[in-house]
Amino acid sequence: MGCCAGTGDELGIPNVDWRSPRAVRGFVLGGLWNGCGKLDNLCDDFGSTPLHSLVVHSRRVGLYKPDPAIFQYAGKKMGVAPEVTMMIGDSFERDI
Repeated sequence: MGCCAGTGDELGIPNVDWRSPRAVRGFVLGGLWNGCGKLDNLCDDFGSTPLHSLVVHSRRVGLYKPDPAIFQYAGKKMGVAPEVTMMIGDSFERDI
């Protein structure tokens, strides 16, 4: 089955708030941030702090996206092997 964009309503799949325990069940969620060190505040604002196993501020650890080392660092800290890790970014140039 392929992946599709949209709400899922057209497929009869109900929307699930990504912050709900139902949405993240079975996943380990981490955040990587190249920005100014405010990711903790953003997570609090979005209500996602309880869902994160790890938040990595690049400046604090001296590793920056897209360097694979920051992803390896986060995976190791969370106990997740690279072959079962997925990265979702919002900027192709800065993240990938």
